[in-house]
Amino acid sequence: MVKFYQKIVGLLLTLAVIGPSNIYAQTVSKKLERAVNVLKSAQSAVLMENALAEIRHAAEKDNSAYAMNVLGMACMYGLGTPADTISSVKWLRAAGERGYPDAYHNMGLMYKDGIGVKQNFEKAYNSFMAGVEKGSVMCYYDAGFLLYKGFGCQQDYVQAAQLFRRGADKDHSCSLYMLGLCYRNGYGLRQDSAQAKACLERAGRLGYTMALEELQRKLPENYLHEVAANQDSLGNLPQSMPQINSMVNDTGLIAGNYEGALVMYDWSGKYLLGEKPVKMTIKNLGNGFSGQLLIDKQPVDFTADLSSDGRLIFRDGYLKLGERYLNSHAVRYRLDYARLDVWENSIAGQLGLYSLTLNEPERPMYIDLKREGSSTLGSAQGLSSQNRNDRISISPNPFDHQFVAEFVLRMDVSHVEARIFNQASMLVERISLGPMSKGSHRVTISPQVGNGEYILNIRAGEQVLRTIIIKKGGS
Repeated sequence: MVKFYQKIVGLLLTLAVIGPSNIYAQTVSKKLERAVNVLKSAQSAVLMENALAEIRHAAEKDNSAYAMNVLGMACMYGLGTPADTISSVKWLRAAGERGYPDAYHNMGLMYKDGIGVKQNFEKAYNSFMAGVEKGSVMCYYDAGFLLYKGFGCQQDYVQAAQLFRRGADKDHSCSLYMLGLCYRNGYGLRQDSAQAKACLERAGRLGYTMALEELQRKLPENYLHEVAANQDSLGNLPQSMPQINSMVNDTGLIAGNYEGALVMYDWSGKYLLGEKPVKMTIKNLGNGFSGQLLIDKQPVDFTADLSSDGRLIFRDGYLKLGERYLNSHAVRYRLDYARLDVWENSIAGQLGLYSLTLNEPERPMYIDLKREGSSTLGSAQGLSSQNRNDRISISPNPFDHQFVAEFVLRMDVSHVEARIFNQASMLVERISLGPMSKGSHRVTISPQVGNGEYILNIRAGEQVLRTIIIKKGGS
């Protein structure tokens, strides 16, 4: 039990949630300070209960906002008292109203992360905004984060950047990091690499290691959007997340084997971040569906139900995808839903994933699939997928220094380009293949990449061919 307390208290100390803010540093009594230190140390349940009694007295009798905040956190995590979210909200709100603004940060975290309550981003956002009104530096970041992603509120990069700037002005490292991302990607602000570098370097000096990692990346997260827009070579996939109107008039239309692409966008849905080849098998069951998704050669078995509004609600199914903004660069996701528009032999829709690593939904994702062996191409959105998954023959594969790619073009093309993406969907190399005529081609490619699996795209006008290549050995 003591180890459990120590784990929780370690989390609290990391988040700096039960220490007095600067405005209370000189006014907290020595007796109250000792009680809080005992609560932090988690030496024994008896000592913690005695310390909590002193803290409760300071909150109830002395109207200490600091004590109210600590009492609210103790009730949230069950430190020296049974966990009680109702009491936690009561005391944290009282602390905020009495002039301890960071209490709203603590209350918002409870709702954002679902600590003892059902996760509720709207309540989290309202709590953080209450802290913003009271001048909580941490709430500048908290509310900005939810606005940046659109959790519990309307997604808005402009408002998010404004709040990050207020936190950055107070040298809040997380706010500096996010402001740097806004500048680097042009989210809510004019894109400015110099300002981005300055913000990220300041965050790094304050100990925020993720800012230092971002400084090492050569390109912003949305670089592919501009590449596709300038060259018009996305193969008719939408450059921004389309509006999906669920249309499933006959569940018999869904069953079958499909292949196509999974396209990832930023939180606003306006910028394309990457794409992956995907296959999907769906079988009708008496009480729903079963099937498998294949993303980057990663099979994901699932069962699902079809809702009245045309959504496929997954009962299970888990996968891992690369994530640019995590040290591990891998996130475990749960399949959440797929909003489908089924039209003859095609499926277009939105795939919803929930991050078990970050405890939040993933960015918008669009799927565009056609039934294998079908001559009907495209979707109800009119987004043609003509031959996007035509085969490329690779030999050898795995390769050491170079490989030969064999493929067929449907028409003469003035410029053909090979692009290589890593497992995080980041473009790592572009190779011009020059003009090519209609028919069969055999080209030798020598990519300058490290060992591992990659996605090879060969783009020839509207025709886009994809396959997996594996670099193994060599230098």
